[in-house]
Amino acid sequence: MDFLITSEGDWLVAGSKEAEASIGYDDPDFDLTSFAVRNLGFIQVTWTSATKVRVRLHPDQVAPGALVSLKSRQDTFGNAGVELDWLTSSWQTRQFADAGAAITHVDALTASAAIPRLRYQATPQHISVLDGERDHPLKLLLQKWRVSFRRFSDSVMPFAIQHGIFSRMMIVGVRKSAPDPTFRYIGDGFATLYGEAFALNAIGDRIENQPDKEYGAWVRPFYSDVAVTGSPRLDLVDAVVPQFARGPWVRYQRLLLPWETPSGEIFVTLASSTIAHGDPANDLATPQAAVAARSERAGLVSTAVAAVRRNEPRSSNISADDIRISATSRSPQSEFGKRML
Repeated sequence: MDFLITSEGDWLVAGSKEAEASIGYDDPDFDLTSFAVRNLGFIQVTWTSATKVRVRLHPDQVAPGALVSLKSRQDTFGNAGVELDWLTSSWQTRQFADAGAAITHVDALTASAAIPRLRYQATPQHISVLDGERDHPLKLLLQKWRVSFRRFSDSVMPFAIQHGIFSRMMIVGVRKSAPDPTFRYIGDGFATLYGEAFALNAIGDRIENQPDKEYGAWVRPFYSDVAVTGSPRLDLVDAVVPQFARGPWVRYQRLLLPWETPSGEIFVTLASSTIAHGDPANDLATPQAAVAARSERAGLVSTAVAAVRRNEPRSSNISADDIRISATSRSPQSEFGKRML
């Protein structure tokens, strides 16, 4: 017998009119069962003999309803051995003595497959979060931005050094004529993530040209949006970046501020405060732990709260060309600075 478990959890005979109707094709001229498994989250269950069952699924697509239904009927497999086939870039196969062992592996596969889709999460926070906490580690730079009327001056860098922000600060330039955000400065604190060579060599390069290209492509629109809207942005970020020396998983709070310059280029400063970091692979010690880790990360995604848009006066004649950044200029870190690292 050959069955398809639908995304709603119904067991239908593969190739039947009911199965075709559930998939949405009448009299198809292709392998409809494989199509449903690959693309619609269905699970195929085939009794190849009285003592052997084959289960086929696509962990990245499988529907929760189909998984629940498979588990609820595992007793019907009896003592039959299970051949589990799952799709990654190609079909993989593994033999199991019984249904319980096979389904335990299915749990691990589906939990692991979910993690890449959750590699990066940015949960917007209202900027008033900083206003309400007197000693918040990112508040000083926000206040500096406000009293400077959003204009970048030669006082910004000494201010950042004085308050221990400099090493965990990044400046990205966005020009109207060349909209690709470009690295202008990278604090040496970021060497703990990507290494010193990157922090030195990336200046002048596009922001997406990071060791992890996917992460670079993900962060790029945030800088562009802040530059275009002229509004500050505060986020709680979770990222899984294998190249991070302190990771590969890191959770940090990120403040992006747009600064005007006389040249027309917008400087977007990044200041961040690391909250936690570690190895998410430890989450997969058991399937149950993997599912819990996935659910916790997914819970970070909440309804975005619109950023506060302020209409503050803008004035300053200081040119961005007058900025002088000394790579050797440092000062003892305050308690504020220690929290930044």
